[in-house]
Amino acid sequence: MRRRLHRFSEWAARRVWAWLSLYGAIGPHTAQGRKFGSFGQRSIIMFPQTTIFGEKYIRIGTDTMIGSNVALSAGMMPGQECFSDPVVSIGDRVLIGRGSGIVGHLSIVIEDDVWTGHNVYITDQNHGYTDSSRPISLQTQPERAFESVQGRGSDTVLWFSQASPSVAMSQLELNQL
Repeated sequence: MRRRLHRFSEWAARRVWAWLSLYGAIGPHTAQGRKFGSFGQRSIIMFPQTTIFGEKYIRIGTDTMIGSNVALSAGMMPGQECFSDPVVSIGDRVLIGRGSGIVGHLSIVIEDDVWTGHNVYITDQNHGYTDSSRPISLQTQPERAFESVQGRGSDTVLWFSQASPSVAMSQLELNQL
């Protein structure tokens, strides 16, 4: 009896999770999707999501997939009036890997056809780290706009570097690695 109950519970949990994954996703025609500044056709934010706020300052292009467990925000807290609009702009045919975070304060532009891996963090504001005698939490840097390069196909890798105050990006050809 215990084995049957376990098998049924496993089956039921998987069915419930599949249902939640389908109906918990955010798309252009969902109530949550309509809160965004724009949300392109055939685009989706997979379930489950983590933190999402400042939707009216976020634009998502068409045919874009944002993986599960992604944090996506414009501003520092829910309800904040932002200085620029849009704060976060995600292009067409973009793929954001699961577990990633996109936190915009001024301007983040992710152009068409850009794909990221899992657990990528993109922001236009970060703590300073130039004075080793002061805690990082007390060092700030000015906000700077962030713009990705456009995706160039399967032989291009986008490399995110935090070596400079603003997020720098360069392209590395796979045959050079």
